[in-house]
Amino acid sequence: MKRTFLRSLFACAGLVAASGLTLPAAHAAAAPATLTAGVIAPDFTMKNLAGADVRLADYQGKVIILDFWATWCGPCIASFPHTQALAAKYKDQGVVVLASGTSDTIAKFKEWIPANQPKYPDLVFAWDPNERDSATFADRAASKLYGVTGIPTQFVIGRDGKIVGVIVGNGGATDPRTEAALAVAGIKVDAAIVAAAAEKAKVAAAAAAEKAKNPPAPFREAYGKLKAGDVLPDFKVITSTGAEGKFSDFAKGKTVVLDFWATWCGPCQQAMPHYEEMSRRYADQNVVVLGVCAFDTREAYDKWVVANHTKYTFPTVFDPIGKPASGDKDAMTKTVMMQLTRGAVTPLPTTLVINAEGKFVGFYSGYGPNAHDALANLLMIAGVKVAPADQPKRFYPAGSTIKPVVAPKK
Repeated sequence: MKRTFLRSLFACAGLVAASGLTLPAAHAAAAPATLTAGVIAPDFTMKNLAGADVRLADYQGKVIILDFWATWCGPCIASFPHTQALAAKYKDQGVVVLASGTSDTIAKFKEWIPANQPKYPDLVFAWDPNERDSATFADRAASKLYGVTGIPTQFVIGRDGKIVGVIVGNGGATDPRTEAALAVAGIKVDAAIVAAAAEKAKVAAAAAAEKAKNPPAPFREAYGKLKAGDVLPDFKVITSTGAEGKFSDFAKGKTVVLDFWATWCGPCQQAMPHYEEMSRRYADQNVVVLGVCAFDTREAYDKWVVANHTKYTFPTVFDPIGKPASGDKDAMTKTVMMQLTRGAVTPLPTTLVINAEGKFVGFYSGYGPNAHDALANLLMIAGVKVAPADQPKRFYPAGSTIKPVVAPKK
């Protein structure tokens, strides 16, 4: 099956590591900056399967790799084999990996950890009790204390309790950053690994400088084989009442913000209040948000509808294919997302904008600091008059993401 954008649907983020734990800056209270090297790592209380409290202080005198993760986060789960290898490699030098679950439900942690712990015997699994959808969710340590904006994020903490390194994302067995941070903490690490990390940091700094100088558009105008200006194909859905419907039932004559989401996707749920706000604000300009629950079960969708029907006024529908079984390529090709792209799958959430003529404008994936600017840009391209409070930092006109065709040299 052709994968144009990502190796895995369940990465659940627009970037390898960015899972959207923060709201766009224009729509969130000032969030604490991510902690950096030299800062004392704040202690906090977690819970383990035995029901006991787990704290950083329990590992006083150890070098700690504090790894924030969630069961819905594909990159987090994909990073565990590498992290387990590091835990086993350096445990004799007093290194402990504390895998601190965050931004998920306690029930999910209690289900996932015992099923997977045998594969990762040297990782200490626990979770933040301020679970997703709870009244205390904003108090979760990853966000409130550490300023995490995407998972997986690791903080390497020295024996003195100070952070010596912050690793956002995980590149697997070839990623030297965690080991380089361990070296700073006094752990004996191969010099070649440390050198590789220094070179990686140098390249990353140069790329960041270039990006700051010439920031790319936060959206794309080609979604698989669907290009800006193409009429969006109609597709079937199941409505929240269980009736059969079509995209066109909701979209005729309207500018549509088409959001693909799932009940298991943390960033998707965090995006919902933002889309509710935008839906209300631009209803008088015939803008409608339509949420399509994709790659999920009908049971989970129905439960979500019951639990959230008073919270969100914009319509949500269900992809009739639901969650294809692993390896079922035929079912995958019939999902709404692959019907539209004709072969590509992007991570959830993925958001498309379609103008009032039914033509595709552009899309973006994930839900992080750039999501609001991406949506504002696409709405403006679609002809919507965006309120001053929603103006993007920079406007990118139609065609900004399309590379010019270079004539061959004669």
